[in-house]
Amino acid sequence: MLEIANLEVVYHSVVRVLDGVSLKVPEGSIVALLGPNGAGKTTTLRAISGLLDVHDGQATKGTITWEGPSGDPKALLGSPAEQIVGAGIAQVMEGRRIFADLTVEENLLAGAHVSSGDVKQDIQKFYERFPVLGDRRKRTAGYLSGGEQQMLAIARALMSRPKLLLMDEPSLGLAPKIVADVAELIRELNDEGMTILLVEQNAAMALDLAEYGYVMENGKIVRDGPSQELLDDEDIQEFYLGMGRGETKSYRDVKHYRRRKRWLS
Repeated sequence: MLEIANLEVVYHSVVRVLDGVSLKVPEGSIVALLGPNGAGKTTTLRAISGLLDVHDGQATKGTITWEGPSGDPKALLGSPAEQIVGAGIAQVMEGRRIFADLTVEENLLAGAHVSSGDVKQDIQKFYERFPVLGDRRKRTAGYLSGGEQQMLAIARALMSRPKLLLMDEPSLGLAPKIVADVAELIRELNDEGMTILLVEQNAAMALDLAEYGYVMENGKIVRDGPSQELLDDEDIQEFYLGMGRGETKSYRDVKHYRRRKRWLS
């Protein structure tokens, strides 16, 4: 459904953030994009959703090809964000980014600005799916809890009836119980046919949900493979799942750890 090939992105005309990123998101799948802060994960999503220019970013090389439900390939790079949303791609932002001064219902209406469906019917559907949003439909969104705001952010993205959902750190800042609820929602959406590209630092959750994963560091894809293969990898376990080998490391060991973490040997 989506293919990125050899993508390079520069911010402020001088800072290269992505350096030859390539990945694929097959239709009907959940694909995880993992990596530490600053690796380039959010920039990858911005390139897909057309939001690079908002942050003074520019794609200097590469392609992003979107087939969508019609199967007709389209080049996304350079397309305006509203056109990309209209083509069937929506993004749930890191940190939720709801419109805090608007009501819950006004946030949902904003998410439907390119929808060709029955907006009132869609809003009612999400009130039934997320009863807490229905109960708070007239409440100012900034007063919702973190978990409620995340549900609103997801529902707002779904109001455009996307075929591909980009999710940027949906577990960020949430209590473990809410993280489990968000993970279950992601699984349900995928079971209903939604294709999802999931950016997460919670690697255990992401790889449990996804069929395939990519590991990004310093603007490059350094590892990829089926999720179970990554889960079984000792280095992935140590660096991303907190499952170390149990030995105490000296400073010299830490330097070796950092070298080995480059994955390039």
